[in-house]
Amino acid sequence: MNKLEGVRLEVDSRRRTVAELGQKIDKQRARLPQTKSKGEFDIEQTIKKVQHKENKREQPLAFFIGIHRWSCSFAVQRIFSHAS
Repeated sequence: MNKLEGVRLEVDSRRRTVAELGQKIDKQRARLPQTKSKGEFDIEQTIKKVQHKENKREQPLAFFIGIHRWSCSFAVQRIFSHAS
């Protein structure tokens, strides 16, 4: 598996993790009237975890975009260099 595919898979995995945590926050908010302070604490913890995971997702995403742009521009250069 090439580097680009590996990074794409990592980005996709992190995207799913953030989405799942968003759903978890929604469920915790729905239960909040019943659980009061513990529920508020749980939501705060989950929000912090989402922020952390989003930050971790950004690095491989930026790398993936950079590599993808580079590989596309490299492919275009090869096409035009062979056309001459």
